[in-house]
Amino acid sequence: MAKSLHRNAPRIVSIAPHSIPQELGWEVGDRICSINGTAVIDILDVLFHEDESELEIALIRQGGEREHFIIEKEEAETLDIDLEPFPITSCQNNCLFCFVHQQPKGLRKSLYVKDEDYRYSFLYGTYVTLSHITSSEIERIIKLRLSPLYISIHATDEAVRSRLFHNKPPNRIMTVLKQLTQGGITIHGQIVICPGINDGDILFRTVQDLKAYFPLLASIAVVPVGLTRHRRGLPVLQRVNKTIATQVVAEIKSVQNLCLQEFGEAWIYLADEFYILAGIPFPEHEHYGEFPQFENGVGMARQFIDQWLQFWSLNKTPEVPKKSALVTGTLFAPIIKNLVKQRFREKAANIKIVPVPNRLFGPSVSVTGLLCGHDVAAYCEKNVSQDDILLPDICFNADGVTLDDLNPEQVNTLAHRNFLLTPATGESLADALAN
Repeated sequence: MAKSLHRNAPRIVSIAPHSIPQELGWEVGDRICSINGTAVIDILDVLFHEDESELEIALIRQGGEREHFIIEKEEAETLDIDLEPFPITSCQNNCLFCFVHQQPKGLRKSLYVKDEDYRYSFLYGTYVTLSHITSSEIERIIKLRLSPLYISIHATDEAVRSRLFHNKPPNRIMTVLKQLTQGGITIHGQIVICPGINDGDILFRTVQDLKAYFPLLASIAVVPVGLTRHRRGLPVLQRVNKTIATQVVAEIKSVQNLCLQEFGEAWIYLADEFYILAGIPFPEHEHYGEFPQFENGVGMARQFIDQWLQFWSLNKTPEVPKKSALVTGTLFAPIIKNLVKQRFREKAANIKIVPVPNRLFGPSVSVTGLLCGHDVAAYCEKNVSQDDILLPDICFNADGVTLDDLNPEQVNTLAHRNFLLTPATGESLADALAN
């Protein structure tokens, strides 16, 4: 048993200066075997126990010797260590709309990982299906209070869900939701609409089933299926067009009205793309509550517009805005163009809106955040004469690279232009144009 614990215990990869572990002589490369009698699997076990006032820790030194430490500390005092990354659990499904399957070669390596890890869902807000989660993993989620989790539901009808997954999962989604919510875990759900499969009556039934888990099922996002041009050999799926978007908006609005009466909040929210495709104005700010599905493209447009208007209500509009160029995706370009025109009127011609077509994924993928560096560079070199071009920072990840693994300097070089990274908010854009 000791050998097994030694082999599986995670290594320490960093220790903060002046921390308790440093004072105790711990070193990078040591392994944490257990805390208060519980085997340490990953950093989540450390995070769960470290707020306790007394810790009994078994440590495996690099040389193989085992040491025990009893630590008495303030509850708020943390250990300030990092453990080696845990291996990511991969998805066992082959979803009809899986974006990983629709990507060309040559992108960032991380984009080809089919993540299905509840730990990543808790730590980073990634969506998982939990279709193959084990009972022991569910018990661990509840024990460690890994809340909230983000779950891709898509449909509560198991036959429909199996069709979408192109796989018959062992877990029934309603059973998993019941276990987690009964254990006190908050959940944010997602429904990816695939026309003809999980819309219409299936969508209505799904929403009615899920309402039973409010308030721990705290919000639902309804988003349109994303289809790239790289679908050779993949199932034929219908895109969400204006007709379908209009129908979904009407159906969900009726549910939202009922939820407002029953729950005091809309509870189920539509991705901005539905309103844009349908040509329907976005709901007001109050509709989105605390914007629980913001990172899922829900309420981003409303917040951007409100920030833009708020900035100009507090700042004087420049008499003549300086000549500027602004990169954006084709989906959001008309919205920005309208805002600029309303604010600057006849002087709006000084501001060039640059809607970059997505050649990498195809024209149906039109959001700014999925523009790659090569597409931005090639289009701007050909169509923009200005040297300084505002480029939203959402085209880059936390490591500062685009989908096709280019940093800002490389994009500048390819385009023979100078891109100025700007936070993708209405306030930041307004401030950049004003100053």
